[in-house]
Amino acid sequence: MNEHTGNLPGTDVSREAVGEDLRVQQGSIEHAEADKIHVEQGGIGRAEARFVDVVEGGIGLAQGENVTVSEGGIGVTIARNVRLEQSTAALVAATNIEGENVTILFDLRAALLFGVVVGIVMGLLRFLIGGEESEKD
Repeated sequence: MNEHTGNLPGTDVSREAVGEDLRVQQGSIEHAEADKIHVEQGGIGRAEARFVDVVEGGIGLAQGENVTVSEGGIGVTIARNVRLEQSTAALVAATNIEGENVTILFDLRAALLFGVVVGIVMGLLRFLIGGEESEKD
């Protein structure tokens, strides 16, 4: 098991960690790749693993089969199974999502719908603004 501890505020962030069973406690890593990743009161920029478990910590991007977050936050999650407990996620793309006391800003459907609406609005604005510029010439 690889264990990464330490990185208190104001210290350097480890750039990368690779291993079979990776544990991060009160530390931070930019990129972690392992079979199992466990984060406790720490953070990872990008985590790739079959199993990702976060307790009172955060991850920017998590990719895996099973992602579990308890009292933490996650930016983007791409997984088969996601379980959130008293946590927040910006975007969750998963086959199964479970949770208690959870805030998810976008699931996959909402993100796609948001993209379509923004695309239509931007197209209309471009058409209207482009039309006004053509009339000035």
